[in-house]
Amino acid sequence: MKKTPALHAVAAAALAACALTSAHAFDVGNGVTVDVSGYGTVAATVTNDDQLAFRSRASRSKGVGQSIDLGNDSRFGIQAVVKFNPDLSVTGQLVGQRRMTGGEETDLGHDKDFDPQVEWLYAQYNALPSLNLRLGRVVLPAFLLSDSLNVGYAAPWLRAPLHLYSSQLMSNLDGVQANWRDSFGGVNLSAQATYGKAEAYGAMANLGAVHLESKDTYAFSATAEYGDWTARVGTVRLNTPFTGMPDAGLTIHDKYVSAGLQYDNGSALVLTEWARRTQNAMPVVGKLLEGKYAYVAAGWRFGSVLPMVIWSKADNEMMGGTDKSHPSSIGVSLRYDAAPNIALKAQVDQFKANDPEAFVSPDATSKRKVSVFSLGADFVF
Repeated sequence: MKKTPALHAVAAAALAACALTSAHAFDVGNGVTVDVSGYGTVAATVTNDDQLAFRSRASRSKGVGQSIDLGNDSRFGIQAVVKFNPDLSVTGQLVGQRRMTGGEETDLGHDKDFDPQVEWLYAQYNALPSLNLRLGRVVLPAFLLSDSLNVGYAAPWLRAPLHLYSSQLMSNLDGVQANWRDSFGGVNLSAQATYGKAEAYGAMANLGAVHLESKDTYAFSATAEYGDWTARVGTVRLNTPFTGMPDAGLTIHDKYVSAGLQYDNGSALVLTEWARRTQNAMPVVGKLLEGKYAYVAAGWRFGSVLPMVIWSKADNEMMGGTDKSHPSSIGVSLRYDAAPNIALKAQVDQFKANDPEAFVSPDATSKRKVSVFSLGADFVF
């Protein structure tokens, strides 16, 4: 894999991973153009333990056992950008993957193996050469790789470190977003401010299936790129009504503070992130969840082959500190760039059976080790 710009920016311009290939452009007249591109992951996942159900994201309640599963890590996305002029455009992105759904036609806690939903749909106006404004459904930029999390081809591994990236259920929000970018003395600086409302379905340990609606959500992040280095800091604040006591009018103030660092010189690749999550206390139960999350991943490119080692860790306190867990995992991944737009990948991760992030119903009394094996292909078009 040849050196590319910082991984977090590979898709920052709305599926920029597809810039590695030629997007399909159409001129519809009157200066209006439509660019269509897409991406996908086809992966098979299996474990060596049929008593536990492994899941790669908390946004689902269905997991993987000893039978090969094609839905755990597979997804498909397609995007269209309609450009009315150099400064005004509309971007829409549809993503199909396994996810928990809710509503009149389904019961909360039910997963669809392939559920297409609108991930992004926003109008963008370039107010200045260094500033653009977006209105609509945009990414919720919680962490270093949030912009490109669904675009497997843009990532060095097959599956992102679980403990950090599964800690945030929401991947987008409906609202406004401002993106600023400029360069000073060889340093590329960028900042992103986002505000709106967010919604997600998921399954959480000890709480079961949940439907979260944060009506007052904001996020801010700042990134600096210099040479082979990229550093990012950010914060996300979600304000979600507490459904445990709906008549009390209580709100969970859920705050993430995160920092990420990447080094990529074309041969060596090192990624690390850390995040802290804090909540205000609720009557009787105290804080529903408070945690710290971190990972370190390192690899070396041998031509088109990139092997990596990934270590991940979480420290959780639930129900006012009465329920504590300190799960960790170790994994290895292998990427082979088979073509300019296709990457073949393999990954093996090892978790403990009491890991609430990794398993739908963890075995809190057991520390036995469970191995997860995945093999797949990422592509862009």
